[in-house]
Amino acid sequence: MPGMDGTASAALSASGVGLRVGSGRWLFRDLTLNLMPGEIVRVLGGSGSGVSSLLAVLAGVREPTRGTVRRRAPAVSFVPQHFPERLPLSPESYLAWVGRIRGMRSDVRELRIRQLVRTFELGVESSQRVDLVTGNREQLARRVAIMQALLDEPSLLVLDDPWNSTDGHLREVLGRQILELAEAGCLVIYSGFAPALQPTQYLSLTGGRLRSTEHDPLGEQPSLMRLELTGTGSELTGLAGFVSQQKHPRGGVVVTVEAGHSDELLARALQAGWSVRRVEPVQ
Repeated sequence: MPGMDGTASAALSASGVGLRVGSGRWLFRDLTLNLMPGEIVRVLGGSGSGVSSLLAVLAGVREPTRGTVRRRAPAVSFVPQHFPERLPLSPESYLAWVGRIRGMRSDVRELRIRQLVRTFELGVESSQRVDLVTGNREQLARRVAIMQALLDEPSLLVLDDPWNSTDGHLREVLGRQILELAEAGCLVIYSGFAPALQPTQYLSLTGGRLRSTEHDPLGEQPSLMRLELTGTGSELTGLAGFVSQQKHPRGGVVVTVEAGHSDELLARALQAGWSVRRVEPVQ
């Protein structure tokens, strides 16, 4: 199957990898795979299946209980699903600190930070302490989490649902960055729903076992629902299954959500003060 051979040229290879929760159950075991430079790999799995733990193991931020993971990528970066919103540093200061730890030359580091601040449109927030920012601190923290991963232009990039709690603009910017990195030979492994990306293969983690396919086992794309909401409710972008939100010409907003999460988002929208004008599948 694709990605399961070619160890010598793989950017990442895993052999007999397993992870156990304490002395209890195995999240997964006996996983073997070989992933090539330039691939874009989406990892799928239900809640509690161990996807986040698997990504952490592949990125090297968590040790497997059994087996080995070999990375031939000279620079590895990881975007965690959760990033602290109480960071007592500004984004620029934090990125400078990360760059020093990674051994980046000061001139290269400062140039790259300026590029990222411009690309992700931080503006004045780039010099404000994250924990003191007013407004949507979660959005800023998510941007910083992504920026630190892109700081030294990685050759292996692992992202744990980075599109969660992001707005449409950030999704677009991150999608472009990923495509450019993959074109340059970076291996990208991610979870979550990213309409802008077309994975070269899918890894499904079910019952502690991993299955590789060239096509999305859930279909070409998850089916989507379109919710027209009126009123002035609170922000919905951080909810599970959220894809995009746009202003409606007649007032209110149009929210696109993965069909499997539409009932949950609809309930939260009502709780948040929105009224529902229409709900329909995306054609």
